[in-house]
Amino acid sequence: MVQGRVDTSTKKRFIKWFMEHFELQNAQAAWLLSYISSQDRLIRKTHFVDETVSDGITLIISAAGTRTPAFQYSREEHVTTDVRKALYDLYHHPDEPIYLVLHFAGKEASPHYNAVVEGTSALTQSGADGPIQQLAVDLLMEFVEQRSHRQMLLDAIDRSLEAGDRETFLQLSEAFREQEARGWR
Repeated sequence: MVQGRVDTSTKKRFIKWFMEHFELQNAQAAWLLSYISSQDRLIRKTHFVDETVSDGITLIISAAGTRTPAFQYSREEHVTTDVRKALYDLYHHPDEPIYLVLHFAGKEASPHYNAVVEGTSALTQSGADGPIQQLAVDLLMEFVEQRSHRQMLLDAIDRSLEAGDRETFLQLSEAFREQEARGWR
């Protein structure tokens, strides 16, 4: 089995770097990555690998401009390309290891990626249809977190309007527009 040799802070920094530098083919997959990163229980069980793995949960997430599937989640015999279904499944199976396969330009030469990638030769399977498993729970949690953050920001905007605080209103409105433009990552 892949050993958890990469510390959680390094994994979190990598996910943040990845999401800041690459647009994903499936924008909802960013929710899932944010959710995984925000949940210590999940990030500890997450392993960045180059190939699909035959046990646990496997997630494949691709950046725009790659010729690979945009998103795929597999666990046991269950395979889906629906990020919400994957998040739901992850939520219900939080103790399983997560194997994350990312496809993006320059991956092999990236020092950021090489700092987190782990070997999987004993666990890989042949072919491109390997399992992608622990994505659903993380996606669900990220989605819930993002909705909560969005609602808190909207509530703060409303309070600034009620108080007649123009400066705070303008600052919060700008923050809201920026988050909307980024897709609430």
